[in-house]
Amino acid sequence: MQKYRLKIGDVLAPLLVLLFSGVLFGVAAARRTPVLQVEIRCGEERTVCSLETDAEYRFEHNGHTVVVTVGRGQAYVSFADCPDRLCVRSGKIPGDTRAIVCVPAGVTVRALAEEGGGYDAVAG
Repeated sequence: MQKYRLKIGDVLAPLLVLLFSGVLFGVAAARRTPVLQVEIRCGEERTVCSLETDAEYRFEHNGHTVVVTVGRGQAYVSFADCPDRLCVRSGKIPGDTRAIVCVPAGVTVRALAEEGGGYDAVAG
C-alpha cells in the first residue's frame, strides 16, 4: 500500500475557501442599511427625527417621564424615572442596538432605514 503525501493543493484549497467566505461575510456586513432617522413612539404619539439634528424629546406617559436625546448621529434615552431604568442602559442607536423600549412609560425608540423603514419582505 502506498502512503499518501500531503501536497500544497491539499492545504491551499481549504484556506482559499475560508478566505473567500470571509470576504463574502465582510461584504454582506458592510452593505447594512445606514440608520439616518429614528422613530419615537409614546402611546398614540409618533415622532420621526433625523440623527443629524440635535434635540431632546421629553415624554410623560403612564406616570413616568422619559427623555430621549438625539444628535451627533445617535439616539438614546438619557433619563427615565422608571424603577429599573433598563432603557437608559440599553445603549445608543445606531451601534449598540436597533431599538430601545421603556415598558413602564410605554416609550419605544426604533431605528429607521434610509428609505424610511419599509418592509424587508411580505409573507402572504
